Amino acid sequence: MKDISEKLLCKAQRLDTKEWVTGYYFEQPVMACIGPAPEPLCYLMVRDPSYLPDWGLPFNMKAVSVDNNTVCMSAGIYAMGGELLFEGDIVKTADGICTGEIRLEDQADGSRKVTVHWFSEDGETIPDEDALIWKNESGVQLWYVGQKEGGV
Repeated sequence: MKDISEKLLCKAQRLDTKEWVTGYYFEQPVMACIGPAPEPLCYLMVRDPSYLPDWGLPFNMKAVSVDNNTVCMSAGIYAMGGELLFEGDIVKTADGICTGEIRLEDQADGSRKVTVHWFSEDGETIPDEDALIWKNESGVQLWYVGQKEGGV
């Protein structure tokens, strides 16, 4: 991991353009006078070179509305091509034999563990007992393929 802030990054699809953006997640609760409160509004704080910062802030940042169903947290690891990997990203092994999906799994101590759920060429899940060579995922070279359709 190059920087601790990379663990805090998220990516999601913008509501307006459906483009994938990377930034820092926050939400704004919506108050309702009558009936149940609606889902909060979800945003990513992203860098925008066309946006002029106010009050002398050091970065050109702005809030972008995103689809909450597509928000993916950073895994804090990189693919061989240098891409930062996020949950829901599809990766391949260097030999191209197996394809996997990056997942972040909650642990009992409150932390999250990065795992790869492997699939064969025909899309069938490879059970852990049949994929013993993939157990040590820290030693596997991963290549970024793309984002899972529809987000996480």
